Amino acid sequence: MRKIRYCPRPLSAHVLQEARQRSFLTAFPQFLMSLKRTIKKKVISKNRTHDKDTGSPQVQIAILTKEIVELTKHLQEHKKDQSARRGLLGKVAQRRRLLTYMKMHTPEKYQEVLEAHKLKK
Repeated sequence: MRKIRYCPRPLSAHVLQEARQRSFLTAFPQFLMSLKRTIKKKVISKNRTHDKDTGSPQVQIAILTKEIVELTKHLQEHKKDQSARRGLLGKVAQRRRLLTYMKMHTPEKYQEVLEAHKLKK
C-alpha cells in the first residue's frame, strides 16, 4: 500500500479558489461577459447627473446598453450560446423597464436618453 504524501504547507481554501478561478477565466475568456471596471467607470462618468451618481436610471440604462452591445457581438460569433442569449434577453428587459420608469417620471430626460443611445421607442 502506498503512503499518501501531503503538501508540507497546506494551501488555504481561498488561495485554491482564486487559483482555480484565475486558471478557468484565462482558459475560457468568453465567461468574462460583464464589463471591465475601467469601461464601466467611463460609461458612468459620461452619463451621471452629479459627482457621486452611480445608480440613476440614466446611468443604469447606459451600462445596460453597453453590456447589450457586447453580448450582441459575442452572440454573432457564438450563435449557439443559449446562456448568453438568456442573459441578453434579461438585460434588454431590465433596460425596457427602466425606460418605462423614465418615460412616466421624467419624459424630458427619457427623450435625451433615447437620443444619446440611439434607441428606438
